[in-house]
This record gives sequence, structure tokens and C-alpha cells, in this order.
Amino acid sequence: FGEEAAKAVTAFAQSLQPRRVRAVCAADNAASRRVLEKAGFAATGESVRRYSLARRQSVACLAFELA
Repeated sequence: FGEEAAKAVTAFAQSLQPRRVRAVCAADNAASRRVLEKAGFAATGESVRRYSLARRQSVACLAFELA
């Protein structure tokens, strides 16, 4: 379901004609990374920290942009 959801959100975002569409996923979450890549995102090489509700802590994340 992740890939279909990511593609639907990406299509909606593109319909708004933004300058760019960015996404992040936990650096240790290979499945989420694959979902983003299949939805057309490319890694920017940027590493950021974001708070994870599921983990209840700040985690290292990888940044992606829609290619």
C-alpha cells in the first residue's frame, strides 16, 4: 500500500505546481526509501533529524526530492 499511497500524494502535490516536493524517511528504514524511489523521488544526499512519533525520539533521516 505504501507505494500506491506515495504515488497518489505525489500526483496531488504536483497538481499544486510547487517549486519542489521534498520527503524524508528514517535513515535505517530501507523499505521507506524504496517506496520513495519508486514514487519518483531521488536522494539529495542531505541528512536531517526529525522527531518520530512512532519511536518517540529524534531520528536521523535522509532527504529526497521529486526528480
